[in-house]
Amino acid sequence: NLNLVEGCVEDYLLKIRADSAFTAKTITRPDGRICQVTINSGNPNWDITVSEQTTAYQRQIRVVFIRNATGIILTSWKEI
Repeated sequence: NLNLVEGCVEDYLLKIRADSAFTAKTITRPDGRICQVTINSGNPNWDITVSEQTTAYQRQIRVVFIRNATGIILTSWKEI
Protein backbone atom coordinates (compact mmCIF):
# COMPACT_ATOMS: atom_id res chain seq x y z
CA ASN A 1 0.00 0.00 0.00
CA LEU A 2 2.87 2.38 0.69
CA ASN A 3 4.15 1.88 -2.88
CA LEU A 4 0.69 2.78 -4.18
CA VAL A 5 0.56 6.02 -2.19
CA GLU A 6 4.12 6.97 -3.15
CA GLY A 7 3.21 6.41 -6.80
CA CYS A 8 0.17 8.64 -6.39
CA VAL A 9 2.34 11.39 -4.89
CA GLU A 10 4.77 11.12 -7.81
CA ASP A 11 1.89 11.29 -10.31
CA TYR A 12 0.45 14.34 -8.54
CA LEU A 13 3.81 16.14 -8.55
CA LEU A 14 4.29 15.45 -12.27
CA LYS A 15 0.81 16.72 -13.09
CA ILE A 16 1.03 19.88 -11.01
CA ARG A 17 4.47 20.63 -12.44
CA ALA A 18 3.02 20.47 -15.95
CA ASP A 19 -0.18 22.40 -15.13
CA SER A 20 -0.23 25.03 -12.37
CA ALA A 21 -4.04 24.94 -12.36
CA PHE A 22 -4.14 21.19 -11.61
CA THR A 23 -6.13 20.65 -8.40
CA ALA A 24 -7.54 17.14 -8.68
CA LYS A 25 -8.74 15.52 -5.46
CA THR A 26 -8.04 11.98 -6.67
CA ILE A 27 -5.26 10.23 -8.56
CA THR A 28 -6.03 7.02 -10.44
CA ARG A 29 -3.12 4.64 -10.97
CA PRO A 30 -2.79 2.56 -14.16
CA ASP A 31 -4.08 -0.53 -12.31
CA GLY A 32 -7.30 1.34 -11.43
CA ARG A 33 -6.56 1.90 -7.73
CA ILE A 34 -7.37 5.38 -6.46
CA CYS A 35 -5.71 7.73 -3.98
CA GLN A 36 -7.36 10.68 -2.27
CA VAL A 37 -5.49 14.01 -2.33
CA THR A 38 -6.13 16.64 0.35
CA ILE A 39 -4.69 20.07 -0.39
CA ASN A 40 -3.82 21.63 2.98
CA SER A 41 -2.42 24.80 1.41
CA GLY A 42 -1.53 25.86 -2.11
CA ASN A 43 0.37 27.96 -4.58
CA PRO A 44 3.34 28.52 -4.42
CA ASN A 45 3.97 26.76 -1.07
CA TRP A 46 2.06 23.48 -1.30
CA ASP A 47 1.19 21.12 1.54
CA ILE A 48 -0.72 18.01 0.45
CA THR A 49 -1.75 14.73 2.05
CA VAL A 50 -2.21 11.68 -0.16
CA SER A 51 -3.96 8.60 1.17
CA GLU A 52 -4.96 5.23 -0.20
CA GLN A 53 -8.64 4.55 0.37
CA THR A 54 -9.33 1.13 -1.11
CA THR A 55 -8.06 -1.29 1.55
CA ALA A 56 -8.22 -1.79 5.29
CA TYR A 57 -4.54 -0.88 5.61
CA GLN A 58 -4.58 2.79 4.75
CA ARG A 59 -1.31 4.64 4.31
CA GLN A 60 -0.85 8.41 4.13
CA ILE A 61 2.01 10.58 2.97
CA ARG A 62 2.27 14.29 3.65
CA VAL A 63 4.30 16.24 1.10
CA VAL A 64 5.38 19.87 1.28
CA PHE A 65 6.82 21.50 -1.83
CA ILE A 66 7.26 24.79 -3.62
CA ARG A 67 6.12 25.10 -7.21
CA ASN A 68 7.81 27.85 -9.18
CA ALA A 69 8.50 28.71 -12.81
CA THR A 70 11.42 26.29 -13.05
CA GLY A 71 9.77 23.27 -11.44
CA ILE A 72 9.16 21.82 -7.99
CA ILE A 73 11.33 22.04 -4.88
CA LEU A 74 10.50 19.22 -2.50
CA THR A 75 10.89 20.26 1.15
CA SER A 76 9.26 17.37 3.02
CA TRP A 77 7.97 13.84 2.27
CA LYS A 78 6.92 11.68 5.21
CA GLU A 79 4.49 8.95 6.06
CA ILE A 80 1.94 9.99 8.66
